Amino acid sequence: MSLRPSRSLASAAVLSCVAALTVGALVPATTASAQRPAVDSDSRAAQPALDRTTALVELSKQPVLIRARAASKTDGRVNLTSAAANQQRKALSDERAEFRSWLRRNAPDARIIGHHDLAGNAVTVRLRGT
Repeated sequence: MSLRPSRSLASAAVLSCVAALTVGALVPATTASAQRPAVDSDSRAAQPALDRTTALVELSKQPVLIRARAASKTDGRVNLTSAAANQQRKALSDERAEFRSWLRRNAPDARIIGHHDLAGNAVTVRLRGT
């Protein structure tokens, strides 16, 4: 007798967990909105709060994974240390530097606090009142 669960049993368990989490996430949201008291439409409290302190800015060049996958000749695996991946990282770094200099000229108080280049090409910017 094997104590290891079958693949179909494991799949069913994962599916039921996902379904339970989805239903659990939806039920409180719908009941909370149904119980919300009426608020004057001019009230600021009725408006959803937006994060006005940070922004995610998508840059134009392709991310590393797309470029490295196109250059990959092996069994569909992406080699992130390949020459194509390293060239793309350098190109994205140059694009970020160009954006950083533009940002300094046009919004001197804003700061880049993160960059994302693997699956997407973007920078996270702290706006600081701009």
